[in-house]
Amino acid sequence: MSSIALAGDWHGQLGWQKAALHTLGRRGVKIVLHAGDYGVGWPGKWPSFVDSAESVLKQYDMTLYVTPGNHENWNWINSREYDDVGFYHMTKHAILLRRNTVFEIPYGDGQSRLVHSLGGAPSIDYQFRSQNVSWWKEEMLTYGDVLRACEIGEEYDVDIMMTHDAPDGGTDRVQRIIDNPDYTMFTRNGFAYAAEGRALMNHAVSGVKPKMFVHGHFHAADQKKDETTHWVSLGCDHQANNLAMLDLATLDVEFIPQLDEDLVEEYVRVRR
Repeated sequence: MSSIALAGDWHGQLGWQKAALHTLGRRGVKIVLHAGDYGVGWPGKWPSFVDSAESVLKQYDMTLYVTPGNHENWNWINSREYDDVGFYHMTKHAILLRRNTVFEIPYGDGQSRLVHSLGGAPSIDYQFRSQNVSWWKEEMLTYGDVLRACEIGEEYDVDIMMTHDAPDGGTDRVQRIIDNPDYTMFTRNGFAYAAEGRALMNHAVSGVKPKMFVHGHFHAADQKKDETTHWVSLGCDHQANNLAMLDLATLDVEFIPQLDEDLVEEYVRVRR
């Protein structure tokens, strides 16, 4: 198997998740790497959201690996018992990744790609949320997380770094958003909080030096290759390019512009 899928933010949207997973299952996908804002542990939507995913994942024998974002219940995430790799099985086919988890995905004739997961991001609108209800301060990376990421960069040759937040210098669409803050939408304190998290991510990426860097968070799908890294940013639910196919042999990415129309009609427009 050389093709897997990438997925951006789903925000606990049940119908979108069903349509997205069926869209991927029809294409023969067996592994989905999710870049966060999945809705892990979210009050009022959990565990029904992941249980709904399990029913589709089981149908296609597909495994979902979730790198957490900021819109997750970090109290729930941090209270799980992870295995030695850094996996927590939310269901049989849905796996939550602890920060700084490193694992291999095999493909081809005895080959594999090494994935590093570093979840979390600052909520730019945290001032308008309620702590431990719709915002958890543990969403932010710590210096210890960053130092461990840099150690991983020394220990391993990382192929794919999965995060939720983005560093500076990634895709052009995301960098334009970073460079042009909209103070009519968010506060200066919110932008300062976001910049603090981005500085930590800058340090982490410079230490890991991945061949490919994949993230969500900014809801701006794009990709760019420079001398060292292939940068991929993913759209969110109800946007184009929320999903993409990744060829493990070449690390080429092809966005899936839209979910299958019949699935959107069945699951999204009726708000299931």
